[in-house]
Amino acid sequence: MNKKDLVIVALATFCLTATLFTILPSRSGIPYDPWADVSGPTIGTEDGTINMRDISYLIQMFGTSGSTTKDVNVTNWPQYKIVTLPTYNMSWIDGNAFLYLDYPIYLGGFSRAYVLIEPERGNVSPGNHVVSVGLYGIQWGLDSTFSSNAAEGFSYDSSKSPVTTIYIIDGRISSWVSPNWSEDSHLTIKAPYMQLILKANATSSTGWLNIKVITYLRNE
Repeated sequence: MNKKDLVIVALATFCLTATLFTILPSRSGIPYDPWADVSGPTIGTEDGTINMRDISYLIQMFGTSGSTTKDVNVTNWPQYKIVTLPTYNMSWIDGNAFLYLDYPIYLGGFSRAYVLIEPERGNVSPGNHVVSVGLYGIQWGLDSTFSSNAAEGFSYDSSKSPVTTIYIIDGRISSWVSPNWSEDSHLTIKAPYMQLILKANATSSTGWLNIKVITYLRNE
């Protein structure tokens, strides 16, 4: 092969290489769309990359028709759990009381908590009175012993700490009003366990109530 032939071969090789680089696909800059990922090493099964396998599969499917409904498998449905604490006795002097509920509530797998307070029975000083019971604080724990924890307090605010209002007639519970669980009143879970602290304000100087506390847990 003479020099002229070598030059021709070199030029042909260069032109072919340049042509191949020209037609190589480039990234479009459009974000990955899982709906466009239709095939992978297993035909018809997405693999996390949109490439020639997807194009080949679509070519094979070209011309077919049918329902546009897609089968999907939803794996993150919201889950919930209701935890009812033991009944506690809450008594007060001079119209105020705090109650620490020494019951560890396991929160694993959930992101929100709602607290509902219900009175079961009680007795206060004679007369007609109003007693308000709400969530005063939360103690978070990494384990059920709360050996390592951080306390979180709330102001006495019904928007963050739903308050149950109890009406007393002649020293006995006549009726009570408790707010419904709502998105505005949820607590953001910050640890695997929590314990609750309640506060009561009463127009009666002395009295007591048996309190039932229900926690509603959800993952979002």
